Amino acid sequence: MRLFFSLLFISMGFAEASGQVWTLDKCVSYAMENNLNLKQSKLNVDLAEVNKMDGRYAMYPNLNGSSSRAHSYGRAINPLTNSYVSQDIISINLNASSNVTVFNGFNRINNYKSTVQSLEAEKLNLEKSRNDIALMVINAYLNVLYNQDLLRVANEQLEVTKAQLDRAQKNAAVGNATEGDVLNIKSQVATDELNVTTSQNNLDLARLDLIQLLDRDPAERFEVERPQNIDKYLVVSTSATLPEVYGKAESNLPDIKLLEYRYNAAKYSLAAAKGSLYPRLNLGAGLGSDYADLNPMSFSKQIDVNFSQFWQFQLSIPIFNAFSARNNVKRASINMASANINLQQAKLTLSKTVQQAISDVRAASKKYESTTKNNQSLREAFKYSQQRFDVGLLNAVDYGIAKQNLAKSDADVVQAKYELLLRAKLLDFYNGNPLTF
Repeated sequence: MRLFFSLLFISMGFAEASGQVWTLDKCVSYAMENNLNLKQSKLNVDLAEVNKMDGRYAMYPNLNGSSSRAHSYGRAINPLTNSYVSQDIISINLNASSNVTVFNGFNRINNYKSTVQSLEAEKLNLEKSRNDIALMVINAYLNVLYNQDLLRVANEQLEVTKAQLDRAQKNAAVGNATEGDVLNIKSQVATDELNVTTSQNNLDLARLDLIQLLDRDPAERFEVERPQNIDKYLVVSTSATLPEVYGKAESNLPDIKLLEYRYNAAKYSLAAAKGSLYPRLNLGAGLGSDYADLNPMSFSKQIDVNFSQFWQFQLSIPIFNAFSARNNVKRASINMASANINLQQAKLTLSKTVQQAISDVRAASKKYESTTKNNQSLREAFKYSQQRFDVGLLNAVDYGIAKQNLAKSDADVVQAKYELLLRAKLLDFYNGNPLTF
């Protein structure tokens, strides 16, 4: 719903393309304005609006006017005597007519109702596209932050290893460490440098994914702003239930509603198709006059004298039309059944997705809690190992294992943190809350 974007479309203003810092709100707002899929969805809404106007005006009477000028040569009928003459005749004919359908099995009324439902469906489909784009942007944005944190962890590990290498070299100089210890730590420095390079490459790729999603120039400098209050979203409620969240999702999200409108459109299309099986009654009326140069009366006099009017009823009864009308009914019936299946399938899918989102939040919350506790324990263990290594009570291999365990734990905490953030935001989305930090 538009509620999801009430905070996303706050006017942010854009700086120059070079060197600007992008917030999450700015990224989402820019995607809403420039994404090609959204532009296509907007055009579909415009097209549905035109179809609705067609359906409405099809019920109005038509009005047509015509005029003709004829120049006859040789043998022709004299319009005065109604006999054949051999001379040139110039004649002018003026006509106007109108026709309205009185009854056609309610075909046009139901067709108009179908276009109204289709228009509402396209509007909701546009809203669904906006939701999809917003979720994609948030996912890409969090992926950039995630890789930034991984790069920070890799750099911190590299600095720790370099500092330990310096201590090991000094200890080796006074005989408190072996040359093998120094070489082992040098190997760890090389490994940490490789990890930094890999983390930087992953960050560049994550940033490129976000840039491409926004359809920006990859060559420009692009930096994201880290939300200052992002950690508060790590405290989440795990007491949500399926009926509660599903009820809000079905009520707030366009996914189910748009399929209900499409089903209603198919239902009215079926009623319109059945209308073609009934007789059609039309009412017509018209007026006209004519002029001929053989008549000595003036043009205006002839138009007045020859003025005529008519009205008529026309009844058309379908008897045989190669079964096209009945096949149209069958086709419309199949389309309605298909629309109903799509609607029921969407409800099942939404229920499954909501249940999965609830389970994912619970699992992510427990994972973040356990990885955080494990990280705290490993950090204390590493401090103890570092102290022992500094005084020569621990060899470089065991020290490297302790450091590696801590580095892996740091990465696990970062991964668990952003997994929880993404899962929590997705559950917020289903609950009808704004997609912002």
